[in-house]
Amino acid sequence: MTDRLHELFSVDDHDVDFVSDTFALGKPLSWEPCGGGLVNSNFRLETSTGTYLLRCYPDERTASEVMFEVSLLGHLDRVGFPGPVPVSIAGGDHVGTLRGRLFTVLTYIKGATVTQDELSVDLAEQVGQKYAQFRRAVAGFRPAGARENPDVREVGELMESLLADLHGSHPAEAALVASSWAAVQQLFSGAQEGPFEVLHGDLFYENVIVEAGRLVTFIDYDDAYLGLPLLDLALVVMEFATPPDNRMDPDLAAAVLRAFREHGGEPTPSPADLLDALTFLCCKFMAYTLPLNLRRGENITDNDYFRRLEHLRDDTRRRALGEALALAAETGA
Repeated sequence: MTDRLHELFSVDDHDVDFVSDTFALGKPLSWEPCGGGLVNSNFRLETSTGTYLLRCYPDERTASEVMFEVSLLGHLDRVGFPGPVPVSIAGGDHVGTLRGRLFTVLTYIKGATVTQDELSVDLAEQVGQKYAQFRRAVAGFRPAGARENPDVREVGELMESLLADLHGSHPAEAALVASSWAAVQQLFSGAQEGPFEVLHGDLFYENVIVEAGRLVTFIDYDDAYLGLPLLDLALVVMEFATPPDNRMDPDLAAAVLRAFREHGGEPTPSPADLLDALTFLCCKFMAYTLPLNLRRGENITDNDYFRRLEHLRDDTRRRALGEALALAAETGA
């Protein structure tokens, strides 16, 4: 388990009263922390008018970044894509300030998230279909506000720092990471020029809501940004095709891609491009999470994304995954 990137922001009854008054939510009935995110602090509020999500952002989050998320959620609601809807303050604003922290209030999406050991072909197909719908919903849309594309600069800086640390303490593992990063770095970062589209940025199993075995929608758009759609699709494929052993299942990966293709998702990437994107994402999320693992005194192999990278760099496993993806992309099988 990875440490939180930010301390949990605590609220009390006085804070909840302030939020309810500011957003005209009615009389507060109950509230509790919810979600397992690493960055924001989320609370489920029950009031006399309904159920809401209070999202409190870390200190460094800017109003422009929050507006990017709010604007995107508003657009998705207008085009009929289900999900959390921003609640507005009188006057139309959607962002408030609570003890120096920016916060928003969203409608609460009822249902349950799934766990890694609940991944299945049925869920993978539902996710592929819903993600195709998402891509159509955001095509050409540019949210208000601004959010930096982390793939262009931030990931490279984090990888440089991580590799410097690993070379001294874990030379064998550092060699694997360095060779993997060198193979994909220039494909997705550095001189990257687009074409950019809205990406969810964090679509994994804890950010989907299901009810009675059916996928309801996606949640948690705080990491959304303008980037390469290939990377977002690759993230969906990876997260819904990787069971707890962190070895990507070719059948699950093919199920995501097949459903995405069948329901109008485009473009459908080549297996080689998708495998490169998966390698980049392993490096990206390792750069965020591995330093936290090492800080806790855990072994490098305890990091999910390092183990996935090992799997992807194994020639036999990579070939099997590539063949499954090729069959799904070319024939829909």
